[in-house]
Amino acid sequence: MYNKRMSAIFIALFLTLLMVFGVFLTTSVLAVEPEYMDGNDKDLPSEVRALDSYKFDPVPEGTTTRSGITIDVYNTNRGQEFDWDSNRTIAYVFVKGGPGGNLYDYTPGANSGNGLHAPLAPSGDWYGLSHITFYFADEELTGELLITKQFDLNDVEGDVDFPASI
Repeated sequence: MYNKRMSAIFIALFLTLLMVFGVFLTTSVLAVEPEYMDGNDKDLPSEVRALDSYKFDPVPEGTTTRSGITIDVYNTNRGQEFDWDSNRTIAYVFVKGGPGGNLYDYTPGANSGNGLHAPLAPSGDWYGLSHITFYFADEELTGELLITKQFDLNDVEGDVDFPASI
C-alpha cells in the first residue's frame, strides 16, 4: 500500500516537472531583451524581412486576436506594454515607436512573450506603440513565383513555335 502511494506521488511529481519544463522549451517564459533598430520594418536585416509576417497597425488597446496572434496591450507607469500568444511559432517581434523600434529575437521560435514595449523616448518613458510586426519562424518568403504550363501536343503535326516568354 505504501509503495503504491509513493509511486503515485512520484509519477505525479515527474509529470508536473515534465509539463513545466515542456513549457520552458516550447514558449517564451524568460524575458527577451530587445535590440534597438533605427527606422522601420523595411530597415530590418534581410533574414528577418524574408520571413512571413503579420502587422498590427494601428495597435489596438486591450486584447485583440488576428491571424492566430493574440496581443494584450495595457498601460504602465512608463507607457504601453503588451503580452502576446500565437498558434504559430514566432521568430522575431518588431515593436515600432518613435524614430525606430525594438526588435525582440525569439529564434529559433516561441509561442508567447510578455512585457514588450516600444523604444525609450528622451522623456525616460517609452514611445507610443506605432505598430507591431510578428515574423513567423516556420515560413520563409522567397520573393519568387514560378508558374509552369503544360501543353498537350499529341494532336499537333509539324513544327511548333513557342514564345521565349509570356
